[in-house]
Amino acid sequence: VLFCILWNSKWWMEVRQHSDQIWEYVVRSPTSTCGSLWILLLCLVVAIIFGTESGRGGWWVLAVAVLFGVALHLTAVVEESMLVISALGVQLAQRQRCGRITRRFIDRKWIRNIILNEGIQGNQVVFYLVLIVAGEDRLVLPFEHHLPRLPALLSAYKGVRHLLWGEAIA
Repeated sequence: VLFCILWNSKWWMEVRQHSDQIWEYVVRSPTSTCGSLWILLLCLVVAIIFGTESGRGGWWVLAVAVLFGVALHLTAVVEESMLVISALGVQLAQRQRCGRITRRFIDRKWIRNIILNEGIQGNQVVFYLVLIVAGEDRLVLPFEHHLPRLPALLSAYKGVRHLLWGEAIA
């Protein structure tokens, strides 16, 4: 099994070559939970402010805010993967912090193209992969919640084109 890690400051992409015809691209979030803890803290502050202004003690507001913060923390997507099987198609998977995994398989005959695209998010240019699938109204993003940097996406782009359409990897 060929194993390669393409690292950047936010997310890293792991490339696993299970065989000549099966490659997997995995993007994981950093292990830090700071972002989710800030959301939980914000929920607590809002609950305390709202609870003290309402004059009723606000314990129910505090409980709802804590449950909301915990739910946001547990449902955050921490890993996305794209398993490319040359003879069959592409399987996309997302794993949440609570362990729940959702998978979607796209048959090779329905995949029309894969595009490496750029867009604007806030004040920066971001790159992302897009699968164009026949019969779909929307484009399919293999890495919907994570935005790996361009070198990692370029590696995945070339690998998918090689496996599905036999293009040479340059």
